[in-house]
Amino acid sequence: MTNFFAFLSSIVTVSAFAIAQAAAAENTDFNNLERIPDTVAVTTETGTISLTLGSGDLWTVPDSPGESASRGAQSASQNTREQFPRTSDVKSNIHVSTTLRPAGIEVVLSAPGIAVKSVQISWPGNLPSDGLYLGDAWERAYGDLEWKPLDPKRVMPWYFLVTYQARTDGFGVKTDPSALCYWTTETNAITLHADVRCGGMGVQLGKRKLPVCTVICRQGLAGETTFAADRAFCRQICSHPRLPRQPVYGFNDWYCTYGRDTAPKFLANVDFLTGLSAENKNRPFAVMDDGWQWKGENGDDPGLWNQVNPAFSRTMTMREIAAAIRRRGARPGLWYRPLIANAEAPQNWRLQRDPAFLDPTVPQVRALIRQTVKRFRGWGYELIKHDFTTDDICGRWGMEMHDSVTADGWAFADRSKTTAEAIRDLYQDIRSAAGNHVIIDGCNTIGHLSAGL
Repeated sequence: MTNFFAFLSSIVTVSAFAIAQAAAAENTDFNNLERIPDTVAVTTETGTISLTLGSGDLWTVPDSPGESASRGAQSASQNTREQFPRTSDVKSNIHVSTTLRPAGIEVVLSAPGIAVKSVQISWPGNLPSDGLYLGDAWERAYGDLEWKPLDPKRVMPWYFLVTYQARTDGFGVKTDPSALCYWTTETNAITLHADVRCGGMGVQLGKRKLPVCTVICRQGLAGETTFAADRAFCRQICSHPRLPRQPVYGFNDWYCTYGRDTAPKFLANVDFLTGLSAENKNRPFAVMDDGWQWKGENGDDPGLWNQVNPAFSRTMTMREIAAAIRRRGARPGLWYRPLIANAEAPQNWRLQRDPAFLDPTVPQVRALIRQTVKRFRGWGYELIKHDFTTDDICGRWGMEMHDSVTADGWAFADRSKTTAEAIRDLYQDIRSAAGNHVIIDGCNTIGHLSAGL
């Protein structure tokens, strides 16, 4: 009987705790972003312009100096930090729409005749000063993903979570945006910063309308763990994930030879790998990293991907090496740096920021990358690890980007493409050339732009 009453007591205690959690969550207002924002501003090459909300969901340049961006009687520019003089007729062509769709707030930019660098959108907020906040990373984590107190200066790429009073809410943009997006927070405001630059200069859209991003949010469930809340929100963020049918595992020779491998040593390690692997249909991958590729007569010409490096093998072709890996019971893979420029690359193929790298918006460069990836597939390689693309384009690692992924003052050859679009097109070229059955392993890649590819 005593045990029975103890059991009942435990049920009452747990139930009371759950009710208290639910009540705490209900007493906290949710900052719903899926509505008309409070302010919208656009930064051009010459300054920042606060826009005015007109009819419906369309934001435009004010008609007169100092005119506030209003929604009814409420000023939407009251929190704007900079005011600029009367805009020209060209600037008056700038329009931003913030349309509520079933998937979230769809942000679209139109700016014929003027180069735009970024769009800033703010919603009034009621964020807890004692909550904990977690943001994403620009490309990969560098030991810097951390729950921290509210910090208005903190840059949180792509999305962020806030946990407080037994509830974890999520705010972000869906995958496949056309801008590089990050968030900042204050107790009374949530702000989205959408970098639409073409490299480090304003994008020249012409008559094209840019689908900047889709803003979404999720109210957490009472008592839900932060991990469960993050998983649920990420399912909303990415509506078209592409996952391998089986776990990907195996061996990469960089981690023991660091670019100084040979085919005989590599194949001996493949034998060792398969000897450790279970007898099942999902075979391990054996991946040749940097060093397999031909580097010219003097060994100092990067970016030659059409044959094997004699230092790696003088007796076997890349096709023969792939077949040897497969005979040993593993699946062949190789490493590739798509944007490194070889000595013969024409000047107009090269990136303005650094001519050591190729410009991914140049049609001939895109064709070369597709041709190279198709060659790898034709040789029989089932996994392609492509590397360094974010740093080669931007000149910065993710941990160095903060509120600017690249330096100002340079542009892609195609001035109508945003950096996000140029990167996404590169991923799409690699994916389409590889076909549906080749695994793409992206190192130094941006997850928000590669999801689904």
